[in-house]
Amino acid sequence: MRTFGVKLKENLDGPWGPYVIDSVVFCNQYLAERGKRFYFAEVDVAQKIIDGMHCCDMLGWVVADSQASEFEPLWLADAYEKMERFEFVSVEWQEQGGRPVPVFDVG
Repeated sequence: MRTFGVKLKENLDGPWGPYVIDSVVFCNQYLAERGKRFYFAEVDVAQKIIDGMHCCDMLGWVVADSQASEFEPLWLADAYEKMERFEFVSVEWQEQGGRPVPVFDVG
């Protein structure tokens, strides 16, 4: 079963892979409330533990729900030149009220 927003889970089979996948899932839960989705590209070097959760900083795309049907086939096909008009972001985790919250920086 594929985790939404993660294309190749086999690339995340190492010891940190489950934490990256959890970070993508949590990021998408956060964005779903805002009508958006996160598509994972790669992990950044930083990791924090916030409220018992390993939060991995990541790079990827934030796409509005209304654009997901256009974006996802491009992402699955690695059609990067066609994906340039979509928002590529870095995700850093911060603690707010004792809970992890993703913060997005447009690259």
